[in-house]
Amino acid sequence: MANEERDRGGRFTPESARETYGLSIDDPRIISLALTIVLLISIYIPVAMPLPVAPYTQGFWDEISGLEAGDIILCDAKIIASEVTETGPSEELIIKYMHDQNYKVIYFVTEPDALPLAAQFISNEYGGLTDSPEYGETFVYLGAIPGAKPQGASVDSELAFCANLHIMAVDYAGTPLTDIPIISDVLTLRDSRIKLTLTLCSRGLTTHVQSYVLTYNKQYIAELNAMELRSYIPQYMAGLVHGLLGGNRGGAEFELLSGYTGTNMRVMFATSMGCLFLIVGMLARNIQYHLRRRQV
Repeated sequence: MANEERDRGGRFTPESARETYGLSIDDPRIISLALTIVLLISIYIPVAMPLPVAPYTQGFWDEISGLEAGDIILCDAKIIASEVTETGPSEELIIKYMHDQNYKVIYFVTEPDALPLAAQFISNEYGGLTDSPEYGETFVYLGAIPGAKPQGASVDSELAFCANLHIMAVDYAGTPLTDIPIISDVLTLRDSRIKLTLTLCSRGLTTHVQSYVLTYNKQYIAELNAMELRSYIPQYMAGLVHGLLGGNRGGAEFELLSGYTGTNMRVMFATSMGCLFLIVGMLARNIQYHLRRRQV
C-alpha cells in the first residue's frame, strides 16, 4: 500500500522518471545550456557594436591621439591584480597604442603592489624591459617612486617626484637615469617635452589632479574601473581631468575609436546578447503561459 501511495505521488513511476530526467524546451537545463552557447558564440565571434561614445571617452581619445611621434608621456602604470580582470584589456591596448604611435613613455608606479604586473604588461608589448632594443630610447620603467604605498602615494610624495624625476637615481633594473637617453635630461614635470600625463587603474585620482594639473598645469587623462568612473565625472566636467576611460564599456569605445580589436568589445557584445536572450526567453514564456490559459 505504501509503495502504491508513493507511486501515486509520482516519485518512482516510469512517467515520473521521464518527467524528472527528460528534457523539454522550458527545462532550466536547456535554457542554461542555450545561454552558455549564446555567450560563447558572442565572445569568439564578436560584432563591432555601434556604441555611442561618451564625452569623457572622447576626451581621452582626443588627448592621446593628438600627440606627435616623439612626444613624451609620463605614465603611472599602477596595474592592480584586484582590478586587472576588468581594466587589463584596456591597459594592454593603451600601452600598445602609445607604442604604435612612437610616443616616448616614462613608466613608473605609485603603488608597490603594481610593480610586477606593470613590468609584465610593458614587457609583453615592447618585447622585454632592459633587454628590449627600444629600452631607453622609446620607453623606460622607473619602478616605484619614493613614498609609494598601497592605495597610492601621498600628494607630497608625488610632488617630490614631479619636481625631480631623477629622485630615484636609477631605473627598475638599477641603471643610472643619467645613462638612459629618454630621461637623462628630463629632470622635472615642467619640461615642455612632456605633453601628457596618464594614469592606469586610477585609484587616488584626486591626488594626481593636485600633482599634475593644479601644480604643473599638464594635460591629464585617466583609465579606471567602471565603479570609480562615476565618482570622477564631475572632475572631468570641471576641467580637472581631460579624459576618462572607464571599465569594459570605455575600453570598447576606445577600440571603436582606435580601430583596434580587443576583449572589451567582445565582453560588451556577449553581455548584450545574453541580456537579449533572457528578454526574448521571458517574453516567449509569458506568451506561452497566456496561450495555455486560453486553452483551459
